[in-house]
Amino acid sequence: MKNVFIFLMLLVIALTFHNFIVCSSFPEEKIVQVELKGEINSGTVELVNKALKLTQKFGSEFLIIEINTNGGYLASTEEIVNLILNSPIEVIAYVGPSGATAFSAGTYIALAAKEIVMEEGTVIGSAQPRDITGAKDPKVINAMAGWIRSIAEKRGRNESLAEKFVTENLDLTAKEAYSKGLIDHEVKNYSEFLKLYNFTGKEIVVLKKGFREKFISLISDPVIIGLMFSTAVLLILVGLSHPTIIEEIVAAILVILALSGLGYIGINLLAAILFLLGAATMFFELKIGHGAFAVLGVGIMLVGVFLMYQHEYFLWREGKGTYTSGLAVLTLTISGLIGLYLHKIRQVLKYKTKYHDLRKLIGKRGIVRKEIGPLKPGVVFVDSDLWTAKSKQKIKKGEEVKVTEIEGLTLHVERVKREDKRENPQKN
Repeated sequence: MKNVFIFLMLLVIALTFHNFIVCSSFPEEKIVQVELKGEINSGTVELVNKALKLTQKFGSEFLIIEINTNGGYLASTEEIVNLILNSPIEVIAYVGPSGATAFSAGTYIALAAKEIVMEEGTVIGSAQPRDITGAKDPKVINAMAGWIRSIAEKRGRNESLAEKFVTENLDLTAKEAYSKGLIDHEVKNYSEFLKLYNFTGKEIVVLKKGFREKFISLISDPVIIGLMFSTAVLLILVGLSHPTIIEEIVAAILVILALSGLGYIGINLLAAILFLLGAATMFFELKIGHGAFAVLGVGIMLVGVFLMYQHEYFLWREGKGTYTSGLAVLTLTISGLIGLYLHKIRQVLKYKTKYHDLRKLIGKRGIVRKEIGPLKPGVVFVDSDLWTAKSKQKIKKGEEVKVTEIEGLTLHVERVKREDKRENPQKN
């Protein structure tokens, strides 16, 4: 078992070193392109932030944001816009491919970019904010109209036209947006876009939502947050009438995830909490021993490990499925071995001889070394040791006795009858 753990540790170190080498030896002329597809949420914020950091690692001056979305959450949109506006990197918003839309949140993000390029057959606009019921709030609309004007002003775009995206839910095709001077270029296809910026021949590193970003998006969804809190309450109620504590552990995890989705717990802290909670759950297997806690602990630790893992480029390379599968198999193997090891430890602890269990002395015989009286404790020699002893009868020194009861470290004894002596001779 010791050799197996040494081998696994060396394997982990080797993979980590390889990962470091790959991440530290980027070839030149790499352009990062991040895909903003579907709903704009906290996971999207994480993705854009990651793309900006990777662009800086590459030493590139440009970041391409490919937009195809119908909108998302206001808080997440504000974070993304602020990241773009305050970044020294020149962000190019590309609305494509043909048929793509930059509605609502996508409109704000596109306008925040240094340059906007739209492919033929795409649309931008409809940025009026609504609440969860679809109702409009004039105060919010006025606030967002002012915000989008400030974004347009920052980038030197048509402010009044940008404001109409909010106040009138204006929509513009690529041709209309270009003719009105809202965007910088209109292209026929993606290849023309690459030629426009001399990106042809350069390696384009495309970023999509991975496990980390998808997980953040999931737990940030208001509906999911509500379900997690509701489920946690139900599990706690069930756990009150159940002998195990699995329900309480799962409920605690759901509450932690919900708090992270609400923004009270950062994603890195969440990863650490889940990893430690998974480890604690596995160690709890020593107390239970039926395997459920080991399995639950492995699952929790896996989620924590994947949330901790941020060397993204290593997973983006060609054949990323092999690396991802390898990491998952390695983590499962190590966790499984740890679980098995803990299970074996529990078995040993459960079945090993308990040398200090005084109940083993009941029924054993010994010799009185100091006289025992009804109200006067004496001393007996039992099981190769001297013990304080009590008895309801007077027993003289040298007589044989049998242990009948244990009280703390005091033995209760009685005199052995003659017939018992013949049947069960005792030597001490």
